[in-house]
Amino acid sequence: MKKLFVLIILLAAVNAFALSLDELKEKAVKNRPVLHKYRFDTGISEENVRYQKGEFMPSADLGYQYNQLDEDSMFENSENSNLYISLSYNLFDGFRDKYNLKSAKEMKKVSLFELQSKKQDIKLDVAAAYLNVYRNQRYLEVRQNAFKLYKEKYEDAKLKYDVGVMKWSEVLKIKVEMDNAKQELLKAQAELDKSLNTLSRKVNAEIKIEDINFQLLETIPEFHEYDFYKEKMYAVRSELKALETVVQARHYSVGASKSSLYPKVDLSMRYSNSADSANPYGDNEEDELRGQVNVNFNIFNGFQKYSNINKAKLEMRKSKMDVMELKLDLKNQLQNVFEDKTVALENLGVARTSLKEAEENLRVTEASFKEGVATSTDILDAIFYLSRAKYNVINARTQVFINYFKLQRVIENL
Repeated sequence: MKKLFVLIILLAAVNAFALSLDELKEKAVKNRPVLHKYRFDTGISEENVRYQKGEFMPSADLGYQYNQLDEDSMFENSENSNLYISLSYNLFDGFRDKYNLKSAKEMKKVSLFELQSKKQDIKLDVAAAYLNVYRNQRYLEVRQNAFKLYKEKYEDAKLKYDVGVMKWSEVLKIKVEMDNAKQELLKAQAELDKSLNTLSRKVNAEIKIEDINFQLLETIPEFHEYDFYKEKMYAVRSELKALETVVQARHYSVGASKSSLYPKVDLSMRYSNSADSANPYGDNEEDELRGQVNVNFNIFNGFQKYSNINKAKLEMRKSKMDVMELKLDLKNQLQNVFEDKTVALENLGVARTSLKEAEENLRVTEASFKEGVATSTDILDAIFYLSRAKYNVINARTQVFINYFKLQRVIENL
């Protein structure tokens, strides 16, 4: 009783320090370099917004010019200089600055949606790798149990051969299967190690089998109806929101392109101080303060302005087609995952029943084998059927969970 209590305490301690799937996903989001790349894209879009805001501010220039001629002219001395400061401010440009700023803000949202989408993709990859480790670990257990059974039956068969109740050929049949089971056991260990390497890559951190908590997979998850996933998918998917936001940004780009149809009005102020060296003892400096209002209106530029407007409209329509295509793709993905989920749940029920039948078949065959009624072929078949039934349960259970994770990805709930 004390040993059992100590074992329970040790298992609880291991689970307390082992990483859950949620913790593995968060480590991946924190560690993966690709997400930093998407964060840089977000930073770039923020700078684009800041740049467009600069269009609403005045521009100031400070300059100095020094000239030297070979001789004085009627209007200019051979040596002269000019120090100036100028301020300019756009009063009207057909609302180009307004629409460009709105477009930049929408594209910033797009970068945030793309970052969120990539996070969900990485979390799904981690969940799939986590499930693969679980499946390979369970495969290894099945191989270990099969090898143990073959070894037990081989020892029993040798004893029967020693007392003359079994042929050596029957013993050899079991020996061949036992050796094959040992090879399969080594392969299963290698597959588990490789799946751990893949999970470590997805998380970008070294993960060992003892670091993982598989408690989440002990209970079959609950699923919602199809319409629940469909409605929520259209409402929350970042990829869809990103494309819809691109459409809005393209709409603002159309407005910005139409600015070429309006006049441009600029206000400028310039202060300059000119000096020459013709008379070093006299007053040779001149101050000037000049204000200007510039109005410019293009009458004709070879229809380029209309081409730009039409191009902006076509870009917007193209983005709308992208939205429609993505909705169709998402709907198709959801339908396929839902079909796979239904099949996986049905397969799990069948596999569980088959496992009970295989266990009973092995029990009956073992009893007959001990009594000398069943042959070595019968016992080998019974062990094989039991292993296959266990594999079917593992596969069906894994498929249930991978489809559950895919559905969570559909509604961005990973």
